[in-house]
Amino acid sequence: MAVITDLFQNKYRIESTRLKSIDYNNGYFFVTFCTKDREHTLGEISDGRIILSAIGEFASNTITEIQNHHPYCSVESFVIMPNHIHVIFYVAHNTNELNTDVQHTSNNDLNVNHQMQMTSKRKGRLSVVVGSLKSAIKRFATDNDVPFEWQTRFHDHFIRNTEEMAAIKTYIENNIGTWQGDEFYD
Repeated sequence: MAVITDLFQNKYRIESTRLKSIDYNNGYFFVTFCTKDREHTLGEISDGRIILSAIGEFASNTITEIQNHHPYCSVESFVIMPNHIHVIFYVAHNTNELNTDVQHTSNNDLNVNHQMQMTSKRKGRLSVVVGSLKSAIKRFATDNDVPFEWQTRFHDHFIRNTEEMAAIKTYIENNIGTWQGDEFYD
């Protein structure tokens, strides 16, 4: 349940669910994001395998191309289910990512690229990657006149050790086969 804490620019804002003790700019993360109302728009499972829809195919291709758009991020493992996606991301800490040669469009306004970089840095690289991934998939659906929405936000888990990593990878590998017992199964 969202907690409304205060006003920002005369609008109520919802406080982040991200843990303040985790550096979302460095480490391995298990991330799950769902379709709105858990609609089966990414594909269907038949005979123990996923048959991806056009949106699901696009999502798969987009996930495999993440590092081309976010060079500090790699995908360790992922699975696309009918109404959700599980991904293990590795986010690398790279302090040389931002260009320090900032050009000003006026005395007080930074150029758009620098503003976007500063916003990304504040949000945390993991949120930027997941947000751009969800946005690209939504844009594909819109461009192809396919009704599609994401659930707001996403669930993340910081992977602390190799045992957790092995267990999560096994879960991802077996997710299709255990679909009917999955918490997201309707």
